[in-house]
Amino acid sequence: MDTLKSLMDKHEYELVIKLTEKSNDAESIFYRVSALLGVGQGEKALACLKEHRLELQKNLLLLIKVHIDLLLILGKFDEAYEELDYYKNLPYESQQVEELLSGMVAHIRAEEKEQYGNKSINDDEIKSRLNSTDKATAMSGLELAGNRNIQTFINEIELLMINHPSQAIRSYALMLLVKNKIDKELSYKSKDGEIKINPSKTKAPFVDEQFNRLSKRMISEFKNPTISDNAISIYSSYIIDIYPNEVKENEDNLLAALYLLTCDCLKIKTPSLEEYCQSHSLVKEVVKRLYDVFAELIKNF
Repeated sequence: MDTLKSLMDKHEYELVIKLTEKSNDAESIFYRVSALLGVGQGEKALACLKEHRLELQKNLLLLIKVHIDLLLILGKFDEAYEELDYYKNLPYESQQVEELLSGMVAHIRAEEKEQYGNKSINDDEIKSRLNSTDKATAMSGLELAGNRNIQTFINEIELLMINHPSQAIRSYALMLLVKNKIDKELSYKSKDGEIKINPSKTKAPFVDEQFNRLSKRMISEFKNPTISDNAISIYSSYIIDIYPNEVKENEDNLLAALYLLTCDCLKIKTPSLEEYCQSHSLVKEVVKRLYDVFAELIKNF
């Protein structure tokens, strides 16, 4: 699950949704619900939660928090009170759950008052966030813009795609416009320099078979979930970093570099890069170049 947590921390919601498509375990479903909410699909998040409620009740404390807060975000206050009654009528679970339930009525009322007080973030505030050089602030602006009429913020997003110091944030901005199929030629600063690009004609990342195939190989060949989860996370960051370019590297070289770097990061003993390449019939210089690319990415992403 380290992969899903890492991807959520990096706001890679679409990828989390893709990876949890067929998941049935509680932890993965909680991540899926959060990711759906992150891309503005609150109703789908709620439907997913309801579909898997019995499984999610294995972590009742977290379920109550997520379920009630999701209903409050969607403005479903009456339903929040109804669901609170449902949880109150379940068999005793723990003192923590009882304390949470006892404070929920006040929590719902406070949120209801807040929302009806018309204190929602306006378009000017979103534009201000999009103009920020701070990564977290700009990312929140992109998330908010994605839940509004995206056309309202096109000028600010284009400026962000050219001027923001973080390549990851510039990539996320482009991915947002690709998702919304914006049919307009815009400027974008990629790893290769400034280019002109039409989001409606640009392929979204993580949709090709190559990513799925390589992820499955990492899981199968690394034979260690901690290593494969972290390696997939690094590789996902690389895909975003070079976007809209696609990965052209040989898969065996990619696997080698990701394996060796991940093991080094986790302080897991492995053969040296030279020994590993020799035993796998790989060119040492090629694998070392990729290793260095991924290592630099970890520092800056």
